[in-house]
Amino acid sequence: MKCNKICWVSSIVSYFPQPKPMPMTHLNHISTAVSKQAVLDLFEQAMRHRHNLLVAPLKAIEENFGIKTTEASNLIHDASDLIRKTLESGREVTLDTVKEFCDPSVDPKIVKLVGKIIVRHAPTWKAVMAQQRIAWPRLLDMEWRVDMKSASQAVSRMSVPTVVLGLTVEEQPDNANIMPKAQTVNFELSREALATMLGGLKQIAEQLGKLSGDGSTKAGD
Repeated sequence: MKCNKICWVSSIVSYFPQPKPMPMTHLNHISTAVSKQAVLDLFEQAMRHRHNLLVAPLKAIEENFGIKTTEASNLIHDASDLIRKTLESGREVTLDTVKEFCDPSVDPKIVKLVGKIIVRHAPTWKAVMAQQRIAWPRLLDMEWRVDMKSASQAVSRMSVPTVVLGLTVEEQPDNANIMPKAQTVNFELSREALATMLGGLKQIAEQLGKLSGDGSTKAGD
């Protein structure tokens, strides 16, 4: 348990580093962009290929900004770094937050432009980054209904109540640039199977209550 706490604290610290201004002078190349759309495309590509910028479309960046291959590579690296540092800072994403990570030599107009892009897309990008961590499939929703199932016997005919349970689960991510899909799984439970399931869930709830120090969880609840 001690090891788990240490690992958990280490994970939190690494995920929320303290914000520090970092030199990103290559962002000044944005001043030569053919359009604002070209700047938006740059940051979308930086986000999409953040795990491997070597496969980013440098040719398009060269054409959109009128720069050489090396300069295009430096530019998308700076854009990717700015996105990562801003979103992982643990702070509210604002224009001022973005400005703190830009080198003072970067044109204020460029800082304002890229800041607006990051602020506008931050909710979506944060969701993508959060869902792409290694994790089990996640329960999103649950629906249920009671059906009456007819059962025939040699002597009589009777109706047996059953529960149809539907679980909507978000799958594990398999692509770094695509949000994981959700699927709904429906299954049938008899009264006895439901009782067994509820008994297991109750034990899980009690165990979680003990681990979290919640004294309000009682066996009779």
